[in-house]
Amino acid sequence: MSDLHRNEKGVGTIERIPDEVLNQLRAEEESILSRYAPHERRIILERLNALKGVVDMVSADTTVMVFANRPGGGWYWHSQYNYIRIDVEGLLKRSFEQNRFFLAHEAAHRRLTCTNIIPKDLQGNQNFHMLFNVVEDGRINLWLQDKYPLALRGGMHDFYSEMNISKTQEHLLNQPNRVSYVQLAYGEMLRLWFSYAKQESLQPNQNLPKPVLEFIEQAIPYLKEIWQSYPVPGSEGQGWRIIEGSARKGMKVLEQSLWPLFKKLLDEDTKQRGKQKMAEQESEQQNQQKGSGQEKKDESSGQSSDSEEKKNKKNKKKDDPGSSGEGKKNKGKKKNKSSPSGGDGEKKGKQKKSKLSPEDLERMKKESGGSGDVINPDKLSEESKKKLDEAFDDLSKEEHDDLIRQSENEQEAESRDIAEQHKGKMGNAEKRRAQEEKKPQKKKKKPSPNKHAKTEGNDGTSGGARHGPPEGNGRGAGGGLPQGWIAFEDLLKSRSTAVYEKIRQENAAAIQALISKLESIFTKRQTRGESGGHRDGDDVDVDRVVEEKTSNPRQTVDPEAPIWTRPYSKEDGPRDYAFTIVLDMSGSMHGERIYEALKGLIIILEALQHFNIQVEIIGFNSRFFEIKPFDQPISKDVMAVIESCLGRVSGDTLMGKAIKDSTDRLKERTPKQKTMIVITDGDSGDHVAPSIEEARQQGIEVIGVGIGQGTKKVVSNFGESGVADVSIDRLAEVLADLIRKTIDK
Repeated sequence: MSDLHRNEKGVGTIERIPDEVLNQLRAEEESILSRYAPHERRIILERLNALKGVVDMVSADTTVMVFANRPGGGWYWHSQYNYIRIDVEGLLKRSFEQNRFFLAHEAAHRRLTCTNIIPKDLQGNQNFHMLFNVVEDGRINLWLQDKYPLALRGGMHDFYSEMNISKTQEHLLNQPNRVSYVQLAYGEMLRLWFSYAKQESLQPNQNLPKPVLEFIEQAIPYLKEIWQSYPVPGSEGQGWRIIEGSARKGMKVLEQSLWPLFKKLLDEDTKQRGKQKMAEQESEQQNQQKGSGQEKKDESSGQSSDSEEKKNKKNKKKDDPGSSGEGKKNKGKKKNKSSPSGGDGEKKGKQKKSKLSPEDLERMKKESGGSGDVINPDKLSEESKKKLDEAFDDLSKEEHDDLIRQSENEQEAESRDIAEQHKGKMGNAEKRRAQEEKKPQKKKKKPSPNKHAKTEGNDGTSGGARHGPPEGNGRGAGGGLPQGWIAFEDLLKSRSTAVYEKIRQENAAAIQALISKLESIFTKRQTRGESGGHRDGDDVDVDRVVEEKTSNPRQTVDPEAPIWTRPYSKEDGPRDYAFTIVLDMSGSMHGERIYEALKGLIIILEALQHFNIQVEIIGFNSRFFEIKPFDQPISKDVMAVIESCLGRVSGDTLMGKAIKDSTDRLKERTPKQKTMIVITDGDSGDHVAPSIEEARQQGIEVIGVGIGQGTKKVVSNFGESGVADVSIDRLAEVLADLIRKTIDK
């Protein structure tokens, strides 16, 4: 991680940007700017040129290049190739003062940040990386404030005031779902830094959970020391030794004093995550047992209503007097056999050992203040905390280690996510993400009209079709769910996003490849131009001027005549498209197939969301699942529900009905171009062709995608619009080609 090396003259010896990278950045910038009207592009370029001088001055390096970044992509300095990317939407809409601060901040990283001094054993640690980012930004900003107080202080303070960290913290602490200690500590360190920059006393938020509050109270003196470890303004010009010496001073405090405290907080957060997982898993298992018991009761009731069956049973008992005792023995044996091998039998034993009774769990849910099966360890009473601690301590080593391992994976993914947010904070990324996280909470407050909606039972994990009362919220017309579907909010139980994050990270190249392929499809159809005949505008309408001059050659053209043009933008780009992704979750998709299918789904979703296209995700087996509604952005909750699909694979393949019901929903969307992508192995337990034909009659193109080997049946079901045995590395090319063909129709 030797991102920054300096020679004795203080000039960076950073790697020269390769031609292929430079060409790609320029092409991306051109693509981004092409989405704006001519007068908007002119404003963007003018501001870029005006602010480039700030970069040269602050970085003391005239070789730093600046490129536009997509809306929400944030502002950052690329340390390897020495360029800065700027959020084009922020550049267009924010004040000049704020934009000047943003560029100065990134340029200051070029001047002062020395990531080559990070200890080798911590270079790949996501949690340390996140902590380093937070404190380094504070150090950089204080140097800027001292170096250029008149030019930059206003924009900096305006931006951090707009962030309103205190209000965000209040929202997080008041919601029923547990908020990680990492996220709370991150927000509190930002809030304290802003207080320090304004020369206010540092008062920790007393409403923070005890472990976070203790960390912050102990961390304050070390944070101050790191923030102050920047070169005295003016001294940085004396050479790289001054700059790196200051950075090493701060790194020493970070590594030896602040990081050990933060590791303790991470350990405590991991335990709390594990306790929450244990309690919520046990609650779900108890719900499943209730649902299973209710099914057996319903079946028994149905059998007892059949008088003929009763008579047969009585006659059978009379004919075989010894069958009663033998039957009981066999019945017991069948029960043992029917429990899933290994796991569930052991889990039932562990439930008793955990000492969490149904009454304990219900009390914990109420104390957490939410709905459903949410249990927040930080909101429990002392009695409930004690019960939870005892249950957690009673776990076997294998169970304990498994929960801790899951929690550590989640924690690392979250730190990576926070680091990405931090990188993009200068755009609207953080603000947008906070708004996305709020939306699902509003939906969960709505009561479900169907009394069975919350009793989800096995969710299909038992391996067979579920019978009995329909589930889901059964929302009515106008975007509602068909009867019997399970709604998004009812699927939202686990908050784990580690697998989603892992897939997204490992397949970043495939996502970018699909974005690049789709760029030409979606952007080329946007119509922008200029209309003439206006009495005021941005440019002169040459044709009108010639016309005026021809009709009155001796008169001067009146500037208030209709001789001006105005830019127009026809909204027929991404807004003119809607996609439904239908995921096969039937029993034949078990194992590697569902994991590969989930990879494909995440790649497609991330790519489509890049263009702000409306996307819905539906899952199906013997039942139907609303995995992501059209109006839900990609949030932590959406990621968690998508990830949960791995545990819902079972039952029959009602693909025909899934396509039919999805058609009824998709056809109501306003965009003109509607496309359905079905990710499946091709097997189906009902008729698919009539449903596909009906969808196409409604103007909806249906694409079948078989990801991985053994999916050749997709082609027989979907014809020319189906592809089989598609590997992840070929997905972008194959899918983009199919989408282009369907749109061209």
